[in-house]
Amino acid sequence: MRLIPVLVAAALISCGGPPDAYAPSVPRKPIDVFGTGALHAWVRMNSEDAPVSIVRGVAPDVQAGAWRWASPHAELRFFIDAESSKGWKAKADYTIPRVLLEQTGPVRLTFLVNNTPLDSIRHDHEGMFTWEKPVPASVLVADGMNYLRIEADKSISGADGPPMSFILSAAGFVR
Repeated sequence: MRLIPVLVAAALISCGGPPDAYAPSVPRKPIDVFGTGALHAWVRMNSEDAPVSIVRGVAPDVQAGAWRWASPHAELRFFIDAESSKGWKAKADYTIPRVLLEQTGPVRLTFLVNNTPLDSIRHDHEGMFTWEKPVPASVLVADGMNYLRIEADKSISGADGPPMSFILSAAGFVR
């Protein structure tokens, strides 16, 4: 009687042939769930890829086909596709509008890369400005995500309520 279960088990084990051979898996690019494939080192605010770079504090709508309002805590993200983090400069093209200065007086913008302060500029007159500053290699992430934050010390209320501090035309990292 003990022999029957052993024979049944042996018969079941011996019935399966050799294991099937399987082809190796095909390498595939991961699905870009967060849209980071559209990230670059530099972006113009009228680019169709601009919304992917905006983390917070930049208006979703493009004005005059070229720029967006920015709040006192504007933050953008960029992908630096390079093996080295040396030789990069952070750059921003922006405007200080007359309406802001008339209501608040001079405004100070502070520029930070990956939470490291790089510069602070006081603006007491309206105009279009380009800020550019070398970024220490130790601050940047080569072949990775990098953040540029622009902090303003003053703002005015926007038409829909959110505060506005300056006009942003383009930003990112250049060599």
